[in-house]
Amino acid sequence: MQVSKLNGEKPIPFWTQLQLSLEETKVYDQFYVTPLLERPLPKKPKNIILIFAESMEKTFADRAYWGENLIPYLTRLGNRYTTVEGYNHINGTNWTLASQVAVFCGVPFKTQFRDRLGVQTDSFMPNAVCVPDLLKRAGYKTVFAKGAYKEFVGTDSFAREHHFDEIWGRDELIEHGYASAQDIGLSQWGINDKVFFEFARKKLTELSRNDDPFFLSLTTLDTHFPNGYLNEGCFQKYGDIRDAIMCSDKIIFDFVEWCRQQPFFENTVIFIIGDHLMMEADEINQDLALYPNRKTYNVIIGRKSIYPYVIQKPFAQFDWGPTILDVAEVPVVDGKLGLGVSLLRQEPTLLERYGYPRLDAEMIKSSPRYQRLLLNQAN
Repeated sequence: MQVSKLNGEKPIPFWTQLQLSLEETKVYDQFYVTPLLERPLPKKPKNIILIFAESMEKTFADRAYWGENLIPYLTRLGNRYTTVEGYNHINGTNWTLASQVAVFCGVPFKTQFRDRLGVQTDSFMPNAVCVPDLLKRAGYKTVFAKGAYKEFVGTDSFAREHHFDEIWGRDELIEHGYASAQDIGLSQWGINDKVFFEFARKKLTELSRNDDPFFLSLTTLDTHFPNGYLNEGCFQKYGDIRDAIMCSDKIIFDFVEWCRQQPFFENTVIFIIGDHLMMEADEINQDLALYPNRKTYNVIIGRKSIYPYVIQKPFAQFDWGPTILDVAEVPVVDGKLGLGVSLLRQEPTLLERYGYPRLDAEMIKSSPRYQRLLLNQAN
C-alpha cells in the first residue's frame, strides 16, 4: 500500500519523527494563549451543535475521481452555508480523540502509545482551558455524546476534566433506553449512527426546553475504517466503505434538516467537522493513497449570519475552537485559544506563519511548557 500524500506533502518518515521528538520547540512559549472570554458576556449566546463526522473528507465529493459524488447531501450543505478552505493535517490531530482535543483545547494531543490504546487516567490535560470550560463559565449546559464506549482512550476522563455536564457513550445509551444491544453496528464498537441521531433529536428537544444555552458535541461512528457500517435501509452499491460514506452523508443531512425545522434553530449554530482523514479502509486504500491534497469536510450552519460564503485561510484542527466561540458570539480575547486563532479574524494562523512542513515538524518536537501546563508533568 502506498502512503497518502497529505496536504500535497509526503508524510514525515518514522525515523525523522523519532529524531524530531528529541528536539525542543518554542512554539508553545511564543504562541500558546490561555483563553479568556470577552466581557461583557452576551445576554443570549447561540446554542452550539458540533458534529465530529468520522473520517469524513471533502475528497469523497470528487465526481471525476470516484465516478460520482459520494457525499451529495453534505455537498449541498456546503454550497448553502459556510465552509473553510485550507485545512492541513497536522501531527497530533490525526485520530479521533486527538482531533477533539485539538478542537476543544487548541493544541495537538501528544501521548504515549499505551495510553492511546485505552488506559484510563484520572486527570486529562488539567491545566488546559478548553471550549467546554469556557462555555460552562458562560452559563451553557454542556453535553458530550458518542456511539462508542465513552471510556475508550480516556475520552470520559477528558470530558469530565473539562466540564461536560453529561457524558454519553454506548453503555449509557443502552442503559437509559435510547438504544439496545441490537443497535450495535460496527464490530461491537458502538451504537450505529441512525439510532445515535435519534438520541440526539430527543436530547436536543430536552435541552431546548430550558432557558440556558446548550452545547451538544456528537461523534459519529459508521464511517470508521476498515469497512464502516451500513445501516438498515441504506443502499449497498459498492460492497465496501463507500456505501457507509453515502449512508452517513444522508443520515447527517436528515439530522440537520430536522434541526432546521425546530424552534431552537433560530438561535443555534451547527458545525460539522471531519475528525481526521480516513485511515486504512479496505478496498479503497489504493484510491485514497493516490489522491493528492486530501482535506477533511467542514461546514458552519446557522440561520442568522453572512452565509453562504467560503473562508480561504490555511488552518489546522486547533483553529476550530476559537472559531466556534466567535460564531456563537461568546468570543475569547483576541480570538485566540491555545495555539488556535479564530478563522473569522485577521490574525494569521500558525500555518500562515510557519507553513505546513515546518509546523508539522514542530508539533512532533517536545515542549516543557506543553508537559507542564497541559499534562501537569514536570518534565
